[in-house]
Amino acid sequence: MKPNISFNKDNYKKQREKFLLLGNPNHLRILLILEEAKRPMTTEEIRAILEKENVYKHRENTHKALQKLVRVGLIKKEKGPNKVGDVYFLP
Repeated sequence: MKPNISFNKDNYKKQREKFLLLGNPNHLRILLILEEAKRPMTTEEIRAILEKENVYKHRENTHKALQKLVRVGLIKKEKGPNKVGDVYFLP
């Protein structure tokens, strides 16, 4: 995975937030899970992998991490099949 990050005077604060998130190994693991899957994944699918690896034990922590990654544009979120639940994927 090669994140595209370029700086200028208008976006440096948002880019700083990306770097801070990438400094967290748990966030990096989520990115790697999505890259390895090569398909959109639900929160529960991601959480099951993270729980198995003892990364996050609680659903809320996984959800918060996913929302942070969406907020800075490192991953995308859409409604899942039949508009039930959300799925996450790399842009």
